Amino acid sequence: MKKSRLYPGLPYEKHARTLTGAAEVAVICRGEDVSSDAAFHEVAKDDADTDELTGFEIEAQYIANRILALIASEHVVFDKDRGAYRPLAYRDIAVLLRAVAGKANILLEVFADRMAFPHMRRLAAATSRRVRSA
Repeated sequence: MKKSRLYPGLPYEKHARTLTGAAEVAVICRGEDVSSDAAFHEVAKDDADTDELTGFEIEAQYIANRILALIASEHVVFDKDRGAYRPLAYRDIAVLLRAVAGKANILLEVFADRMAFPHMRRLAAATSRRVRSA
């Protein structure tokens, strides 16, 4: 039996504004004050609602803020179809959750509020109905 392997992608020219290095991992300790965390507030400096967040809402807000910061940072990604670099877009970002129940809707609602994606609110409502009926 042949072992599975991860084969590297195609080689491409280096660019000064690419995201390189290790994967990013953020640890938010429950019960700790995150008000001094620059990454938590880097996009929502004038958002008074962050004081009322609890549990996964804090994580969802952090994720939304980090995505907005990445998009605003003018990083680029290599587009293999074009054969050239293009600006980082929302479609290039994935959020992995260990469990979806009770979290997906919160994340979608925060994304809808923070990123002005009204279709995400409809998606959150549809997901909520499916989870309750299952």
